[in-house]
Amino acid sequence: MKIPTRGRKLGLSFDITPLIDVVFQLIIFFLAATYIVRSDANEKVTLPKATMARDQPSASPRRFVITITAKRVWLLGNQRTERAAVEQQLLASAQSPEKAAEVEVRLRADARVPFSEIEPLILTCAKLGIRKLGFAVLLE
Repeated sequence: MKIPTRGRKLGLSFDITPLIDVVFQLIIFFLAATYIVRSDANEKVTLPKATMARDQPSASPRRFVITITAKRVWLLGNQRTERAAVEQQLLASAQSPEKAAEVEVRLRADARVPFSEIEPLILTCAKLGIRKLGFAVLLE
């Protein structure tokens, strides 16, 4: 019986299948991240102007984006809600001091909204021990 011999190829060959898998995973990740960023704040709001501000780039996993429009409509994320429901959500997520330290509240209020509309939310955050309260503003 004769043993078959293979012809040898000279040179290197690369398997690019893992590379293609990684590229597709990255595409899916960036599509999902873009969708989340767009759905986070889709209501048009005229933000107040500020002369001094610090950017807070860190995003907490327990972050609430609360939007108050000029017509005093409250949005949690991009869903319409009432102020009482927002306070209940904050109360549920900040049940203990350890959990309250992880909660971050980002407030996007229209420049025409009076402070009396925002003040109860600030007081609720203070009562619950939520220290990460930020306001979305435009820098001058």
